[in-house]
This record gives sequence, structure tokens and C-alpha cells, in this order.
Amino acid sequence: MKHNYNLILFTFLWLSFPIVLQAQAWQWGKRGGSTDEIPASSLNNEEHVKAMTTDENGNVYLLSPIGIANADVDGHQKNTYSEYGGGGGANIDYVIASFDCSGNYRWSKVIGGSGSDVLLGLETDGLGHIYTTGRVIRNSPNFPVHFGSEGVANDTILPYGVGNQNKASLFVVQYTTEGVMNWLRMPQAADVSEIDATNGQTSVHLSVDASGNVFWICYILPGSYAQGDFVNTTPGRSLCMFKYDVNGNFVGAFPIDMQLGGSAVNHLKMVRNPANGNLYIAGYKSLLSDDTVIMGGQNVNNHLYIAAFNASGSYLWKKENTLTTSYSLDMDITLDTTGTLYVTGATVSGDGFNGQIFTATDNQPFPFVLSMNSNGNTLWQTNATTNNSVFGDGIAVHGNEVFITGGNAGNLNWSGSQLTVPTNSGYKVFTARFNRQTGSLNALTMLNGSFGFSDFGTATTADSAGNYYVGGKFGSQLQVAGQTLLNTGQQTDFFIAKYGTATCEVLSVGSSALKTLQVYPNPTNGILTIVQDTPQVLHYTLYTLLGAVIAQGEVSEIQSQIDLSMATTGIYMVQLTDSKGGEQWVKVVKK
Repeated sequence: MKHNYNLILFTFLWLSFPIVLQAQAWQWGKRGGSTDEIPASSLNNEEHVKAMTTDENGNVYLLSPIGIANADVDGHQKNTYSEYGGGGGANIDYVIASFDCSGNYRWSKVIGGSGSDVLLGLETDGLGHIYTTGRVIRNSPNFPVHFGSEGVANDTILPYGVGNQNKASLFVVQYTTEGVMNWLRMPQAADVSEIDATNGQTSVHLSVDASGNVFWICYILPGSYAQGDFVNTTPGRSLCMFKYDVNGNFVGAFPIDMQLGGSAVNHLKMVRNPANGNLYIAGYKSLLSDDTVIMGGQNVNNHLYIAAFNASGSYLWKKENTLTTSYSLDMDITLDTTGTLYVTGATVSGDGFNGQIFTATDNQPFPFVLSMNSNGNTLWQTNATTNNSVFGDGIAVHGNEVFITGGNAGNLNWSGSQLTVPTNSGYKVFTARFNRQTGSLNALTMLNGSFGFSDFGTATTADSAGNYYVGGKFGSQLQVAGQTLLNTGQQTDFFIAKYGTATCEVLSVGSSALKTLQVYPNPTNGILTIVQDTPQVLHYTLYTLLGAVIAQGEVSEIQSQIDLSMATTGIYMVQLTDSKGGEQWVKVVKK
């Protein structure tokens, strides 16, 4: 799933300009991992890509758990910081890794300490930053928590203290897109106990807008946070949204009207609409355990649900699946520039949402894609038929297309197109592309791997040029674009693969007719100066990144000014057009 709101701008422009499309195909693949065996109790944390994102320059980033011994990313050896947990099994750290659009390794960071840390979420803003959040374990003076090294020095090593000192575990961190750490924030109290810091609290969701404002949901206990600037008075454990600005300043916090019990907190995927702040959740609740989910005072009774909350955390609506039998685990969710939601997961024939039922010829779990408007009404839905359990695990939307990935272990038939995996030969990575408006299938693809091993696509994202990136895990060998990725460990390694075109140029939004224009200062406090070589009448339009018009007018002098004081702090696009239709687009940052 992608939460890079830079792409809102480029999607808007993509739909506004004629683009020459090239045939998409697998371009390259890269791997990373260790030689460790992850203990059975931590199999959900085996080496696999958990999150992905891209920046406005076409670079791609991934987040994956990684073991301790002989860890590397694309052949680049990495220092790790965890310790062996006994019984021959290793704890894990996490790695952030970056590649350019051509598959060249850029940098990577390992984050972790003595225990099996938990990181989730990976976001970029429009100002050259990347963010992640999570929970680290600080229970050993011999294995302190590190926040990554690439070369000479570590960015940060957290101090260890006795008693209840230096035990805070929740964090949000900002790096530059070149891998340089800018700031680290840990909102828990300085004297939080180790038990409360880790067992009672966890990071749940991260969203960052184009201006670098951080919206971070945590599951926390009552108490004081952010150096006393926020006091949570809700009894028990509760969901709260923490807000930071691009410089790491705490802006505020508020509760979300959702109560969770059991393991339900570990099975949430969320997206935030930057236009209105609404939150949308796709979640899973086990019906075989003590999981509970309550929102707006209403119980979730079935095992799959999609829900909405406003910008203040108040409950808006929820939708549940039809059947009460558990077939799926996590779903994934994303949204487009109009606020339309797209969800993927797995279910069985006879299930559905909003009275619309999925149907299939075999009684096996199959992948589905569901489109809903912002009020939770179904716009379209589609599903495959399969003779074995197949799941949709990651989803992204770009331009007029929806893209999903997952793992296929049988005869996967979707709208007449078929992918075949021989019986008992394991799982293979698959992708599917759909029309964003209608849900009609555009293409199915699959990556070949070694017989008998389980290879899955677990996350996906897209760049501004329409290239897709698939991240996941593989068991032995994975074939990508004529190359073979080799697993070096006892279990899975993680991989990243590009599916798109050979071009790596970011989307061009300019026109040669107006290249002599100068636009400054940028960033601006409110007044933008336009300088022409030859005076002519230019029409200007100021757009938000969602394509909404903020202001329009004309300038005609060699040096003219546009007043942007009505615009709030953020990133905008100014379109300048002459009488002959020549135009230039300028990205403007309003301070």
C-alpha cells in the first residue's frame, strides 16, 4: 500500500496531459536478508516487505524485518543489533532500503535493539523526507537500540537505564531521502515502565502529507505524553492520533472512537484523506479468539470490516462482510485523488459487502478487489476463482489503474485470464491490474520461483511515471526479468521488483513555450513574483495537490506578483498559460 501524497499531484497531472504509454513488463529485482532462522513464534516477522513508498524523483523505499547473522541488502553487508532469543532462533531488526528507478542500490538503515522490535509504515513527503514508526525493545545494556548506520557512524544509539528510566519504546523518525537522520521523537513519559512501554502500547498507523505533517496512530495507556503536552484520560488501552509537523514539533493529539481487544489491534490497515483528514480502516477480527472491535458504540460481529472516522476521530460508518466464518487475515486499503477507496483481501463464494456477493466456482479462498466511495457505498467489486487458497496482500492506485499483488498456489482465473501453479508446488508471486472506474481486468502476471517454496507479494507502490514496485518474500530462487535472485537464509529473504517500463524519467509537466519565466521566491510567505522576458498576458490558476482551484487571475507585466496569502501552509501547483496555449506548471511551497 502507498501513502505518498506527492502522487496526488502527479496523478492529477497524469489525467490532465496526453501521455504515450509503453508496454509494462518486469524490469529488475533485488533481494536482502540474513542467514538466520526466525523462531516459529515470530513467523509473521519473517523477512518480507511490510511497506513501500516512492519519492518525487522516482526513488523507491522498502521496510522489512531482517535477521541478525550475515545480513545484507543487494550484497551490501549490514550491521545488526539484536541478540539470539534461545532455542536456535533469532530475534529481528528492521531495515529501510532505497533503490533508484533503474534498480541501483542507494542506501539502507538497520533499526533495532536486543528484542524483536516492531516497525510499520513508510511514508515520504513533498519536501525530501522519509518517515517510519514503531516500537523498540530497550531491555539490555549490551544490545542498545540503534537507528541505523551506513558507513562510519550510527545516527542514534538510545541510552539504557535501570528502573523506569530510558524505557520509552514508541517512536517516529524522519530521515532525508538520502538517508540522513533529521529527528527522532518518543512521546512516552521519561519514567514509563518497561512493561507499560512495550506490552501495553504499540504503534498502529502512520500517514504523512505533502507538507511533512505527521499523523501517527498509537494504542496507548492513560498517562502523560509528549513531555506533558497531552494527557490521555481514556481508561484501558485506547487509540490516539499524535500529530507532529515537518520539524518534529508536537502539534497535538486526540482519541479515536474505536476500542480493540485481543489481537485485533495487530490487524489494521489505515489510510488518511489529506483533503479532509478522514481516516479509513480495513481490519480483521478473529472469531476464534477473544478479539473485540467496537466503534461508535457498535460491535463488529463478523471478521472483516471497513470503517470511517472524521478528522477529529469521531465514528462515521462501518461495513462488515456477510459470512461469519473466518477465511481471511489482513486486508489492504488505499485511496485515489477523489477520495474513492480500494480494498483487497481474500474471502469465499457467498461473502460480500453492502449486499453485493462474491461468487466463484470453487469453494476456496480467492482474492478480491472492492471499490467504495467516501460514504462506504460499493462502486464496483471483482474477484477471482481458484482451486487453492489465494490472497490479495498489497494494493496501490495510479492514474486510471488499480494494482494488487499476492501469492498464487493453484489455477487462478480472473475474468477469463488464468495463471497456473502446479499442485503442491508452492506459492508464486502474482499481480493484477484493473481499470479504476469499472474494475475490469487489464492484466495478470506471475513471477516464477523454485518448486515447493512459498513466494508472496506482500506490498506494492507506484511512482509518478506509472511504474509499479512489488515487495515480498521468497523461499529459494525467484526469477525476475531474466535474472535469478538467490535466498541466502534458512527461511524467506525479502525482495523488491519493478514492473513497468524501462524509462526512469519523472513525469514532465512543463511546456517549452514558457521556459523563460522566472518564479520566486519559492518557498514563499505569500507573494509570488513572475518575471517574463517579453511582456504578455498570462492566465494563472492555483491548484491544491488534489486538483481543487484556489485562485485564478491574469498577469501582464515583465515583473508581476501573485498574492497567495489566502492559501494555507502547504504545497500547490501554479499553472501559467499564454494566449497560444503554451503553459508552464510550477510547484510552489507556501510557508
